[in-house]
Amino acid sequence: MKIFESNDECEKEFKKIENGEIFFIVNCVQGLLLLPKVHDHKQLHSIYMYHNRDNVDMNQIENQYNKIRGIYDLFSTAKRYLEDDVKIHTDLDDPMIMDIVTEENNLEYQEQFALFLKIVNVNAKDIYDSQTRDRLIETYLEYYEGNDSEISFIDEFAESYKPETAILWYMRGSCLHRLLSRAFIDQDMSVLIDMYSFIVDINRNIKKQSMNQSSKLRVYRGQFISSETLSLLKHNINQIITMQCFFSAQTSRDETVNILQSIEPINKTLKRIIFQIDTL
Repeated sequence: MKIFESNDECEKEFKKIENGEIFFIVNCVQGLLLLPKVHDHKQLHSIYMYHNRDNVDMNQIENQYNKIRGIYDLFSTAKRYLEDDVKIHTDLDDPMIMDIVTEENNLEYQEQFALFLKIVNVNAKDIYDSQTRDRLIETYLEYYEGNDSEISFIDEFAESYKPETAILWYMRGSCLHRLLSRAFIDQDMSVLIDMYSFIVDINRNIKKQSMNQSSKLRVYRGQFISSETLSLLKHNINQIITMQCFFSAQTSRDETVNILQSIEPINKTLKRIIFQIDTL
């Protein structure tokens, strides 16, 4: 999160951003000056505006700029909606980074998968030391500077984190979850390297739980996906699909359906789907 004291400073920052997605909160007066300059920026995902005077035609603003998610009476209300949308976006409508394994590329993906297994099955004790931990904390602090709620979470993480609880920290839907998901999507190797020990810990947690599972398990994953991705899946039935991310799911289909139906995707063109996954 970044806070700007002037419109010029904000506009300059927009010009620097080439990756990721921007969730933008601004008061109506400054927004009227800034939106003509930044609204069409391809990384700008959603805009949240709040009143600071009564003589602004809100309907005209919303009709003119289709990335506006809402115009609110208070900054705190706009901020709350922004935070909720960011969490939803991270969990449900991030683009899916996947590969389809076919006869033509099967050998290549077998080699890649073997390398992946070798990497994530490294003994965490071999790579998690005080220096690795400090670099991990510095990465989080850099990305969430100025965000008091996330800084509080990071402080708690620094004090309490243990490798055997990695999956619990990830599932809290916190900055860890969002930063790691974004790094997978953007293939941000710098962040992935800094978070490597955490990734290994999550994998070890999953592997341990899998070994303790006495029977097969069926889980469900709700997702918003593009028409192009849906078409790709339909045309590759019975093929192996690899996901370049962690794929969180739950055991209740009804709960998954209810969550998916209760939320409107930020991008209205996305489709709702549910993955039914049977574990081995």
